[in-house]
Amino acid sequence: MNRTRAARALGVIAAVATLIIGGALPAGASSTSTPFSATYTSGPDTLTSLRCAPHNVAAVCHGEAFGVATYSGDWDGTSTYTYRYVVDPRGTYHLDIIEEFTGLVAGCGAGSFLVRTHETINALGNATSTFTVIGHGGSGELAGMTAHGHGVATYLTDSTGSGSITGASRC
Repeated sequence: MNRTRAARALGVIAAVATLIIGGALPAGASSTSTPFSATYTSGPDTLTSLRCAPHNVAAVCHGEAFGVATYSGDWDGTSTYTYRYVVDPRGTYHLDIIEEFTGLVAGCGAGSFLVRTHETINALGNATSTFTVIGHGGSGELAGMTAHGHGVATYLTDSTGSGSITGASRC
């Protein structure tokens, strides 16, 4: 059994080496995740639609908006984002966000990539989120980057906010 595993491992190593030599994989491609952290400020956002139903009682509201954020730390740059949201009768916002980041990522380089985020903001403005970088959706040295992580933030009633993200990336 050990001999079979060793033979398979050598076969995989030989196949990867062949792909690197042949140019199908970059020699610097990382197979390990690198932790990162960053802070950001955002807003104010521009509301593009809002509808609530029913109108005379605690309502469920749906809307769309967009805005700009600035990041610093292991992600250093700016982003533009659009999102759809639902506000439940308790005043909790549930957002689905698509963001395009442009800038520098520590250990990966410069370029752009797309991020998909699910965020919940309570009635006091405190938020938690999970996000995923959409691989092969970017440009430059960040074109093939993937990442995932979590965030916390605080938002004001004018939709400005600040927060932090942590996660792991693969360049």
